[in-house]
Amino acid sequence: MQNWQPDIVTVPGNIRQTSFQPLLGKPAGETTKLTMKILLLLLMAASVCPSEVIDLTYQYRNQPGMIYWPSWLPWNTTTVMKGNTDQGVYVEGNVFSTAEHGGTHMDAQRHIVPGGKSIHDIPLDYVIGDGVMVDVSSKIGNNLDYRVSIEDIKEWEKKHGRVPENAIFLLNTGFHRYWPNKEKYLGTDNASNADTFHFPGLQDSTATWLATVRKIKLYGVDLISIDHGQSKKLTVHQIFLRQNLGAIENVANLDAMPPTGTKVYAIPMNIYDGTGAPTRLFAIPNDAATHLTRATSVVGVLIFLILYSL
Repeated sequence: MQNWQPDIVTVPGNIRQTSFQPLLGKPAGETTKLTMKILLLLLMAASVCPSEVIDLTYQYRNQPGMIYWPSWLPWNTTTVMKGNTDQGVYVEGNVFSTAEHGGTHMDAQRHIVPGGKSIHDIPLDYVIGDGVMVDVSSKIGNNLDYRVSIEDIKEWEKKHGRVPENAIFLLNTGFHRYWPNKEKYLGTDNASNADTFHFPGLQDSTATWLATVRKIKLYGVDLISIDHGQSKKLTVHQIFLRQNLGAIENVANLDAMPPTGTKVYAIPMNIYDGTGAPTRLFAIPNDAATHLTRATSVVGVLIFLILYSL
């Protein structure tokens, strides 16, 4: 069998580098073996690297694909360039406009508290944390004005364990299933009049308990507001934001979220002096992250073994 050895190439500085011959220069048998090894490596990597990411964010799009609070500026995308330049290069670009508080978004303290912190003041480690998803949709049923109690959450804890400190707490009311149907999502026949809105929320005592006893750091819900539809004084906003506890509204796809065992990422657009911001919200199951870490180690070992055997 023909010997196949690397060529030693001398480069400036007397550094010796190994330049392997192309695959086509190898004997057919060795090329086949190497190809099979690479395929085996790819198959093994695919089998231990599940790319499981749970997207909890609505797409931003022109009406009627989104729901905004009445009087807030809805999302609008306008194409400003689409075609070839004078030099024959294709370019496409849009401009968009929107209120800060629309779609899946985060409220900053400044939204309710005069002189409070803005979106740009929120550190990234504050918006990443262990996820908890509490499903109360069966309790709400047809009672659109349902208020979630402390006992409701303690009942959940009996099944899934205590809500950990610094958790990102996501409440599943089931209303995300109605998006983007305005009437169902807002619980009204008149989506332009906020006085007619009927959707659930937390009891004030529950919000206080979550903030001060369970000490969560971020609260999200699949509703247009963290307050219930008939709220006039926005008391849950007051409780959470005065405690410097972040809030995310219009959370999507919560039925895909397990009760525990996830890392949640809630990354707001970094708007200077923003009172709120569109937020990319997603979760990664802890077992998927573990598999990914293990897969990285396995792939590294396999690559070493393959190169060593060449």
